[in-house]
Amino acid sequence: MKIKVTRVSYKPVEGQPYYEVWIEGKDKDGKKLKQPVDLAYVHIKKEGKWNCLGRIMDFECDPCTKPFTF
Repeated sequence: MKIKVTRVSYKPVEGQPYYEVWIEGKDKDGKKLKQPVDLAYVHIKKEGKWNCLGRIMDFECDPCTKPFTF
Protein backbone atom coordinates (compact mmCIF):
# COMPACT_ATOMS: atom_id res chain seq x y z
CA MET A 1 0.00 0.00 0.00
CA LYS A 2 1.41 3.38 -0.93
CA ILE A 3 0.48 6.24 1.39
CA LYS A 4 1.42 9.87 1.86
CA VAL A 5 2.78 10.07 5.39
CA THR A 6 1.90 13.23 7.30
CA ARG A 7 3.11 12.29 10.78
CA VAL A 8 5.45 9.76 12.40
CA SER A 9 5.58 9.03 16.12
CA TYR A 10 6.67 6.27 18.47
CA LYS A 11 5.31 4.69 21.63
CA PRO A 12 6.88 2.33 24.18
CA VAL A 13 5.71 -1.28 24.01
CA GLU A 14 4.12 -2.15 27.34
CA GLY A 15 6.32 -4.43 29.41
CA GLN A 16 9.10 -4.49 26.77
CA PRO A 17 12.29 -2.46 26.25
CA TYR A 18 11.11 -1.62 22.69
CA TYR A 19 9.15 1.05 20.88
CA GLU A 20 6.50 0.92 18.14
CA VAL A 21 6.69 3.31 15.21
CA TRP A 22 3.30 4.80 14.26
CA ILE A 23 2.46 6.56 11.01
CA GLU A 24 -0.43 8.79 10.03
CA GLY A 25 -1.31 9.70 6.49
CA LYS A 26 -3.67 9.17 3.56
CA ASP A 27 -3.98 6.41 1.00
CA LYS A 28 -4.51 6.94 -2.74
CA ASP A 29 -8.26 7.41 -2.17
CA GLY A 30 -7.74 10.06 0.52
CA LYS A 31 -8.70 7.72 3.38
CA LYS A 32 -6.92 8.65 6.62
CA LEU A 33 -4.74 6.00 8.25
CA LYS A 34 -3.09 5.73 11.66
CA GLN A 35 -1.28 2.50 12.44
CA PRO A 36 1.89 0.94 13.80
CA VAL A 37 4.41 -0.26 11.21
CA ASP A 38 7.24 -2.77 11.05
CA LEU A 39 10.28 -1.01 9.59
CA ALA A 40 11.27 -4.21 7.77
CA TYR A 41 8.17 -3.69 5.60
CA VAL A 42 8.34 0.09 5.17
CA HIS A 43 10.05 1.19 1.97
CA ILE A 44 11.31 4.60 0.94
CA LYS A 45 12.55 5.78 -2.43
CA LYS A 46 16.32 6.11 -2.62
CA GLU A 47 18.38 6.39 -5.79
CA GLY A 48 15.38 5.57 -8.00
CA LYS A 49 14.35 2.37 -6.19
CA TRP A 50 12.22 1.54 -3.15
CA ASN A 51 14.42 0.28 -0.30
CA CYS A 52 13.68 -1.23 3.10
CA LEU A 53 13.77 1.53 5.73
CA GLY A 54 14.91 -0.91 8.42
CA ARG A 55 17.96 -1.83 6.35
CA ILE A 56 18.73 1.81 5.48
CA MET A 57 18.71 2.53 9.22
CA ASP A 58 21.06 -0.44 9.80
CA PHE A 59 18.54 -2.45 11.84
CA GLU A 60 18.69 -6.21 11.80
CA CYS A 61 15.63 -7.20 9.76
CA ASP A 62 14.42 -9.35 6.88
CA PRO A 63 12.30 -7.34 4.42
CA CYS A 64 11.71 -10.44 2.23
CA THR A 65 12.35 -8.35 -0.90
CA LYS A 66 15.19 -6.69 -2.76
CA PRO A 67 15.03 -2.98 -3.72
CA PHE A 68 12.36 -2.51 -6.41
CA THR A 69 10.75 0.06 -8.71
CA PHE A 70 7.12 1.07 -8.26
